[in-house]
Amino acid sequence: MGSHFTGFEWQALADHVAPYPIDPEQPYEYVSTFNAALRDARVVCGRDVSTGALLGATPTALWAGTLVYFALLDQVGDTLRPAGGRMIRRESSIERALRFFSPSTTKRQRQALYGLRNAFAHEFGLINVNPSRSEYTHAFAVDDSIGGSLVRWPARRWDGDLGTLKGRTRTVISLPAFGDICETVVRSVRQHSNQTSLRSLVPVSELQRRYAFRITPTL
Repeated sequence: MGSHFTGFEWQALADHVAPYPIDPEQPYEYVSTFNAALRDARVVCGRDVSTGALLGATPTALWAGTLVYFALLDQVGDTLRPAGGRMIRRESSIERALRFFSPSTTKRQRQALYGLRNAFAHEFGLINVNPSRSEYTHAFAVDDSIGGSLVRWPARRWDGDLGTLKGRTRTVISLPAFGDICETVVRSVRQHSNQTSLRSLVPVSELQRRYAFRITPTL
């Protein structure tokens, strides 16, 4: 997206991130994968599909829903930024999305969450070892209780050797708290859109063709 922000670009971004009517009888024709991922993450994680609020008991598919939230953050970090948002070299799209749209998270928390994303997405596991980037190396445990801290740090940093892995070397992530952070990102993206301070990192034509689909009415 160029330095001159046009009305067409603003409308395209607004269409991409704005909530859309969820009505099976009259489906909205244009659906961005931003909204599709958000809808699926909310359903699987036991959240209200329209608001993202937790509905009560923690669902049994929380890991799967967390993976969809991570995919959504990946997309946000690759495609969207607030006006004036600067890029940082060697920063993952997950970290970038959180820095841009959930700045209350710390750099260390963002790095840990990126490590968990790799562990979940690559192996559906709880271990992430990165020999060249030790900040991403973690042995994780996850917590499904509501109201917990986003990250609980280990008493001793894990060195990546499975032989030294103990309970006190595990980094504990609260999955409901992570879902809350992702919902914060969504609200921030939409607020920036409403204030015309949302920008695209890719051409609008790519955003519409790569990250959206159209529902074909049934005859």
